[in-house]
Amino acid sequence: MSLNEQRREELIEMIEGAFVHFTMNLCSADAHETTRYSMRRALKRPHQSSEDADPFEEGENGDWDFEDNEQQQSTSSGDSDTSNPVDNEFSRNSPELLGTTSKRLLTFRLRVLAQIYELLVENRHATKRDLFYESKKIYEQQSNFDRALTAVCNFLMASRSELHVISCSKGFAIGSLRLLNALDDNEINFRFGMIALNESLVNFDFAESDATAILILEKDSVFQHLLDEKFMEIFPKTILVTGRGYPDICTRQFLNWLASQLPNIPMFILTDADPYGIEIFLTYKYGSDRSWIESGGITLPQLKWIGFLPSEANNLSVPENQLLKLTNSDKRRIEKLSKRVLFLEENAVFDELAIMLSNNCKLEIEALYTLGDKFLSTVYLKYKLEQH
Repeated sequence: MSLNEQRREELIEMIEGAFVHFTMNLCSADAHETTRYSMRRALKRPHQSSEDADPFEEGENGDWDFEDNEQQQSTSSGDSDTSNPVDNEFSRNSPELLGTTSKRLLTFRLRVLAQIYELLVENRHATKRDLFYESKKIYEQQSNFDRALTAVCNFLMASRSELHVISCSKGFAIGSLRLLNALDDNEINFRFGMIALNESLVNFDFAESDATAILILEKDSVFQHLLDEKFMEIFPKTILVTGRGYPDICTRQFLNWLASQLPNIPMFILTDADPYGIEIFLTYKYGSDRSWIESGGITLPQLKWIGFLPSEANNLSVPENQLLKLTNSDKRRIEKLSKRVLFLEENAVFDELAIMLSNNCKLEIEALYTLGDKFLSTVYLKYKLEQH
């Protein structure tokens, strides 16, 4: 049995155990705890200490804050020799999946768990969109499904791909890159045009490239602009990638795989000189700080942020009408990001955030278009890529 098959069987057993425990609680005299939707002992977590942070805690609005019913459960269960034998099988330190006072959230999470179970048992895959529309009357909107899926991933300590949930990627790539299989003639060549980044790409045996750089672009509009400027003719030994905004798991997964296949090719990113752009850079490099388990811990530790830097605005003589005033939301985001980059020891990024806050302005990459025809390709990026 392969490792993937073993993991699939393990997850099936875990979900079955969770439902058995939940059902027995419904039928037990301890129904009060079940009505509070506590499944603290629903799964074994032998390596998680009671001091570990709750992976389901989200925000300050209460929707994702889980109650700690451990003490109440211990009291109601009585001494260990009289407690429910099923409870003894599970770890007392397991995080709650359904520890919420909201019946609505309970419904969403149970339904996702059931859908995941069906996928695993039948050994098939489905997109998030497929699963949402399958039970649209329950979820009502995509965001409800997405949050419930994140909770289930955290509960099972499994990535989305391990649960057979695939993404419809919004990312694209083009450039000096071929994907090949060893035993057949199957090949994808990125030189001939843009390729949509789907999850099947990482199943190729190996990647082949003579590129000297992989450049990630925050925005699809900038990606298209560079193609219009004949960037690939100016820099034929480059791979261009865009996640078209905040990167989805599929795009990040492809880049992570590409980095493992081509470890000697440096990887750079170009974003707006604003808090959102910096957050996107951090997401690519360190992963999402809200869905680490769901994404499988995908990171790009070698990634370098080469621009657009807030500190460059004055030196480049960007027109004043391109300077956008920070909003209160921007300032709050900068404060949050500053704490994160200090923790990550990204001192240069911290300095850029400080400059942005001091100048009380942000800039978009498009501001560079005003500095001359093909300035972004032939001047700015040429200098950046040669410098590194």
